[in-house]
Amino acid sequence: MIRPVLVVVLLLLAMAIPGSVHAQAACPLNFEGRSNPTTCLCRGEGMLSGPVWGSGPYTSDSHVCRAALHAGAVPAAGGLVTVTPEPGRPSYRGGSANGVSTMDYGPWQASFSVTAAKPGAATAAQACPANFEGQRAVLSCGCDASAAMDTGTVWGTGVYTTDSQVCRAAVHAGVIGAEGGTVTVVPVPGLPTYLGSTANGVTTTDYGPWQESFTFQR
Repeated sequence: MIRPVLVVVLLLLAMAIPGSVHAQAACPLNFEGRSNPTTCLCRGEGMLSGPVWGSGPYTSDSHVCRAALHAGAVPAAGGLVTVTPEPGRPSYRGGSANGVSTMDYGPWQASFSVTAAKPGAATAAQACPANFEGQRAVLSCGCDASAAMDTGTVWGTGVYTTDSQVCRAAVHAGVIGAEGGTVTVVPVPGLPTYLGSTANGVTTTDYGPWQESFTFQR
């Protein structure tokens, strides 16, 4: 039962060509543990709520896209931003700007600043489809936090039925976390059986034969 799945995954990983398709990543929920500048896409629920400390720079645990809106880096509709790590500060002063109120805080070990991405820095992200039905080509796409935490059904482990929820499967596979990110989805042949499992907080389901599958390039 397990062996066909492993064979397909290994063959696929050997054949996949990194970087063949590009899409811009959704911004992380916060900037904790990050040491490199990141150009990413703000959209959806991350624009509407979430705590932010400071007025630029912001504490690293502040919500990136909410801070971007406060900073005027993007409008309420969202857009591309560049997030840059900054040293920690002895204090952070909150304030109100662009419809967002941020909070004061004391010392914090790391910070970030956020600006509008320069023209040509990245192309607009393509959001991942809900499932992979009807797809015939490798697809690089973005999962935001709401899609990553969707409660949609997923069948399989490592290789998933094409009607499985793509972003939820990506969390199960360990290619993104709950904050979302960019994934590369690769079509593979259908399998005679799919085994469910629990991984990374996601439980998937067993299934019998299905005509087409997908997995993720790592």
